[in-house]
Amino acid sequence: MKLESDSKFTLYLLAIIAGVSVANTYYLQPLLYVISRSFSRDPRTIGTLVTLAQIGYALGLVTLVPLADRMSKRKLISFGLALASLISLLQSLTSSFVIFEVAVFLVGTVSIVAQVAVAFSATVSTAEGRGSAVSKVMAGLLSGILLARTAAGVVAEIAGYKTVYLSAALLGLALAVFAWLKLPNDRPVHTISYPKLLSSTARTFLESKLLRRRAYFGALGFAGFSIFWTVLAPYLSVAPFNLNTVQIGFIGIAGLAGVGAARMAGWAVDRGYARISTPASWAIIAGSFIALYLARNSLVAIVIVAATLDLGIQGIHITNQSIIYRISPDAQARITTVYMGTYFIGGAIGSALATYTYAYFHYAGTALLGIGVSALGILLWLTGRKKEAKLTANMSEHQLDHG
Repeated sequence: MKLESDSKFTLYLLAIIAGVSVANTYYLQPLLYVISRSFSRDPRTIGTLVTLAQIGYALGLVTLVPLADRMSKRKLISFGLALASLISLLQSLTSSFVIFEVAVFLVGTVSIVAQVAVAFSATVSTAEGRGSAVSKVMAGLLSGILLARTAAGVVAEIAGYKTVYLSAALLGLALAVFAWLKLPNDRPVHTISYPKLLSSTARTFLESKLLRRRAYFGALGFAGFSIFWTVLAPYLSVAPFNLNTVQIGFIGIAGLAGVGAARMAGWAVDRGYARISTPASWAIIAGSFIALYLARNSLVAIVIVAATLDLGIQGIHITNQSIIYRISPDAQARITTVYMGTYFIGGAIGSALATYTYAYFHYAGTALLGIGVSALGILLWLTGRKKEAKLTANMSEHQLDHG
């Protein structure tokens, strides 16, 4: 079946799928303090759950997303949503912290459905509108992240955190059925074996300097994101703030600025402004962490930083994706694997470092850590911007650059 390249319905459905799937890894963030109390764990170290989810996601990206180049993306999405629903059900039922940890890891692994949806959007779009198509699905993904935090906080406050995971299980199962019935029945791009597909993924990383550079940008950006959100709930749950899960969850709405950034970045890249959006985004991220350090005891300042930080991070992220999906149209899933695998490894390192610095150096330490990550991002941009401009200018729509 030939896919309609301008199918608005398909893009909107993929956006919903991306949002619902990725939400499974973000329900945790406003609930960390509540979960630590439920399982009698130290709130200062409960952020390790975020690290587990991100490691699981990175593993899924490396091992599962490449399958989207050799099997139907429709089938992969539907089965992934159904499996995530079963794991969410386990999270809602267990009273064992070890089982809950395993479930957090596993649900992160299968939530890579969100990235398959992003790769699918690049497949069904025209070359000229690829940045716009990707940004639409990414806007859905980002909305899922934001709504996950807010919805989790509200539901947990009313009915307990286990109801959050039960609701996620029911929603995911319903969407799995709908995706199976309504998504285009696409055909695999390749028929090579799974081991060869994995080796091809590694080769994709090694052969494209542009992809590696943008993957490093993504890793640093998501590390900054994780530094902020990993310790936010434990920090705001105690004096002087003493916020409940609803109040913490609603801070996520400030990140709607990131959804706007997703659309603007896609528009900018389609019109040749990627060189401007990258340094502008890094400047916003750095400024956000500096403001956080200076005004970390102000709730108003923290909410503003939540908005500006998401704005900068998503500006980087969408710029990255809009560029890398132009590298090789017949290897979208493998490009997604390389980029998002690196991206989530960066996030896992960021959340682990944030947990450590918060436990030993308090919130000031995490803010300084974010400033350091921002400085690395700016340094990376400064050291290779001319070479990237040359690579982008010479990039073919049909083959990887080997420069």
